[in-house]
Amino acid sequence: MNFNSLSIYLFLLFYFNTLKANDSLFFVTTIPKCGSHLIIKCLNLITKKHPMFIGDYFTVDQIMPFVNFPSDKFAWGHFMYSDDINSFFKKYNFKKFLIYRDPRDWLVSYVCWYSRPGENMFNNTLTNFAQKLDLLLQSDILKVYEKYIEWMNDNQCCCIKFEDLVGPQGGSTKEQQISSIKVIGSHIGYNLSDSEAQNIADKLWGNTLTFREGKKGSWIRYFSPQNITLMKKLGNDLLIRLGYEQSLRW
Repeated sequence: MNFNSLSIYLFLLFYFNTLKANDSLFFVTTIPKCGSHLIIKCLNLITKKHPMFIGDYFTVDQIMPFVNFPSDKFAWGHFMYSDDINSFFKKYNFKKFLIYRDPRDWLVSYVCWYSRPGENMFNNTLTNFAQKLDLLLQSDILKVYEKYIEWMNDNQCCCIKFEDLVGPQGGSTKEQQISSIKVIGSHIGYNLSDSEAQNIADKLWGNTLTFREGKKGSWIRYFSPQNITLMKKLGNDLLIRLGYEQSLRW
């Protein structure tokens, strides 16, 4: 077990020990720029528990403030899959949530976010969006994405598509959104009626610091022909596995 895994394990041990017997045991892991705000807000509205972000990377200093984790809150973070942590989750029957989105839209959102003034992770000579996207694709970024979605192999993890939860304002349908909200609730023992799910759906859109556009399929406006060729070469298997494409013909 490496240092990060041990730190997370200790945090979860403290978290578990502070929960009451009748509390729903669940944790939310999200891929950065994949619609974290949607599932977090949804779970807050369903359970009335408040989200506490516990970080991206874990050290002892980050873990200590959460030793006495309040039972009226739930933890979320950007957890890549780990056998050690998942074994702990399974031992205590933790329910897990993961939200994911079309990797192409994720890449676009990633470039936009990290191109902001004061946050620019790209070489200053790269002013063209397509060049930044090419650079990102040629890195190990898709392997990072794949490490998150390993949670999909766990039957105690409820995996939700951003495109299904975002609703009509994000280019989806109200029916898909209502269905996803009910699935989320059911996973932790809340059997929501259509009207209850509708009430939650009406409150999900926007209003977060990291919210940019929140629409599905926006990659079409940003990908250059070269970006498309490179994505097909490096990420088409991933797109097919997640159900976003069926072949190379897109």
